[in-house]
Amino acid sequence: MKRRLALTGALLAAVSLLAACGSGGSSASSSATKVTGGTAVIGMSSQTSPNFFFPDLSMDANSVLNNQVDSLMYLPLIVFNGKSQYNYPMMIASGIQVNASGTVYTVKLNPKWHWSDGTPVTANDVVFTWNVIKAASGTASNLPWIFSGQGTAGIPDAWKSVVALNQHTVQVTLYKPRSSLEFIQEGLDLIFPVPEHVWNKYPNDMMKELAFIKSVSNSPNNAVYKVVDGPFNFQSYQANQYWDFVPNPKFDGQKATISKLVFQYFASDEAEYLALKSGQVNWGYLPISMWADR
Repeated sequence: MKRRLALTGALLAAVSLLAACGSGGSSASSSATKVTGGTAVIGMSSQTSPNFFFPDLSMDANSVLNNQVDSLMYLPLIVFNGKSQYNYPMMIASGIQVNASGTVYTVKLNPKWHWSDGTPVTANDVVFTWNVIKAASGTASNLPWIFSGQGTAGIPDAWKSVVALNQHTVQVTLYKPRSSLEFIQEGLDLIFPVPEHVWNKYPNDMMKELAFIKSVSNSPNNAVYKVVDGPFNFQSYQANQYWDFVPNPKFDGQKATISKLVFQYFASDEAEYLALKSGQVNWGYLPISMWADR
């Protein structure tokens, strides 16, 4: 679970830097001059194309990039910065209260957040997303969730209930006491709410709901992915070639100043290295075999 937290923070940090540097030139740095417009390019390996989309993450090797993609489009309930502090500007929750035994977590949602269609982000969205995760973690599901049964999160067996107390308050109750910090970092931070009013196609049949999610999991152009609360919207893609994202004009946080964010795939490490060296990509990776050339 900490891998997801770290990747989310790293990606958001990268996007912030890229938003400041615009297009072209060398790799982004914190001293880059902020510009408006331009395309920021992230170099990727051809083997890392997303292949399964939120709100259910597949249990395969490409789940790392799946995490990154949904982090662009959907805000997490909880996320931490590099100093292990709540990153309030990039998370839905505005505060958490924990009872003395560590079994009840009352989460307040920041009312400023809205979906891109103007609908408020509410506790019902959190509850619906949890219900999907719970169902996808069950033995009857043919859509296994990647974090099922792992670590402190105890999904789904340790979670007694997730209920909406009001429009902007969610209460999570556990069967047994847990370390509150660990549960927040490795349990609550796994919830990336989606708009219940868009995704909930079968309110009385979760198995049909999971089947629907699976049917659109490899179809990013489907209408359900158009309503987001994150900083970017999906625009277009070509499998193993590129993924394009554009800023979400309805984002309630600090908006990106770039006009497009591109995940560009390369056929080999050598090709990506040359593109990074020449400045064709703003952010990329350095293969271990070429570490001496850094």
